[in-house]
Amino acid sequence: MKLKQILIATAAASALSMSFADTDTPIQNSFNPVQTKAIEDIVHAYLVSNPEVLIEASQALQKQEVAKQQKEAEGAIGQYANQIFNDKLLPYSLFPALKVPIRFQDRL
Repeated sequence: MKLKQILIATAAASALSMSFADTDTPIQNSFNPVQTKAIEDIVHAYLVSNPEVLIEASQALQKQEVAKQQKEAEGAIGQYANQIFNDKLLPYSLFPALKVPIRFQDRL
């Protein structure tokens, strides 16, 4: 069973690399149209019979996207740290000893 999954994964990777590759790549020229169709059918059948693979792939993509956004946010904070923490117009910058922002709230 493991061998079958490895073969299917290899075929899927080959099919995906062909679909995203340029027309001049040797990978695309290594399969004839009949072989390409057979690989596509195998991958399709596998994905239909094992839809949890798509869920796992989606979850992995979401984790990558969250990590990327986190890294970008941390970079933005680092880039604008001086403006964020040393802006003289912000209430908490008027009191350097105070380590937390002052929260103003109107009460009626």
